[in-house]
Amino acid sequence: YWQDNPTLSFYIAAILVVVPGYMYGLLQSLHKARAELEQRANHDHLTGLMNRAGIEQKILETVMEQPRGHALLYMDLDRFKSVNDNAGHAAGDRLLKDVARVIRRNVREQDLCARLGGDEFCVLLVECDLANATRIAECIREQVHQYRLVWSGKSHSVGTSIGVAASDSVQDGQSLLRLADAACYAAKNQGRNSVHVVKPHQRITDTGLLRRLPEAE
Repeated sequence: YWQDNPTLSFYIAAILVVVPGYMYGLLQSLHKARAELEQRANHDHLTGLMNRAGIEQKILETVMEQPRGHALLYMDLDRFKSVNDNAGHAAGDRLLKDVARVIRRNVREQDLCARLGGDEFCVLLVECDLANATRIAECIREQVHQYRLVWSGKSHSVGTSIGVAASDSVQDGQSLLRLADAACYAAKNQGRNSVHVVKPHQRITDTGLLRRLPEAE
């Protein structure tokens, strides 16, 4: 039959060759589009770091899978508003990008960095003890403190207040984020441009109290 119908045979053979290739290309395009959508949904467009939604999900998953041995840095820039007010939002955006680079170069590839919004950042240090987490926080604080943004002939500087909390102190990822946030407030209460570390044995459950105290007791 096929020999008697060479034209039909040719078209069927062409279909069998072309259609799978087309379907493969279509699937690849769909996978790429999905990956791009996920990237946009979970990452901050300005700095390229993860956004709040993305990092919160990662914190929940990481602490649920392995509750102990991680640390979270919660950072808030000091005097950032004055840069926006005096130099403009374009200068502020440039400063945020530069700070993001400072954070990224001080951590490992497996660590997760995020811009939570405005001038707030956080880093999930995966499988990192509190001593190393504190050292990393101090390095970031010092480098941000030394950083200068030159804009329209003027130099601008900021500091950063950093809260450090260990996953050993909490029961879940959500609590870890709240505790590190409260520790950041404590760092600001200490006079800004400082690092406040919540020791694992403290197991502070009243984060409101921690926010009000210059030092955790």
